[in-house]
Amino acid sequence: MAVEHLTEARVKAHRCPESKRQDELVDAARTGLYLLTTQLGSKTYMLRFKSPATSKTAHIKIGRADDTTLIEARERVTELRKQISKGIDPRYDQTENQPTDLTYSDFMEEHYLPYVETRKRSANRDEQLYRIHVKERFGDTPLNRIKRKDIEQLHTDVFALGYKP
Repeated sequence: MAVEHLTEARVKAHRCPESKRQDELVDAARTGLYLLTTQLGSKTYMLRFKSPATSKTAHIKIGRADDTTLIEARERVTELRKQISKGIDPRYDQTENQPTDLTYSDFMEEHYLPYVETRKRSANRDEQLYRIHVKERFGDTPLNRIKRKDIEQLHTDVFALGYKP
């Protein structure tokens, strides 16, 4: 991965090193735009961004370098970054595929518990643990907002109450 000021000439001249399957040429403007070049010679403009839906690094294809100019790619990146700044993940169709903010309680009560009720002998225990230890802490929290550190803190707090792992 090299960071350079991208120009049309640089994009046309860039080749993937033989030692790599693919190579990234990152735009020095720090917009998230990069050129992905494969060993087979394919060149694609891509955008790297932090997804507002998942808070993880995500990538979206802008267009093939053969079909899209660098100026068009930069304009598209500007449009996409405006959507991202509004909290919209551009990878999803906003009408149906955007991840919803399903809360932990909604998930447990509408999806998980009805599913395990007939498939797991310990379903009653799962419901009990959820009701006693987890519902109060995470019940109204959207699933995509619960982080690993939150779960670790829950474990620490439950152990501090004297429960076994």
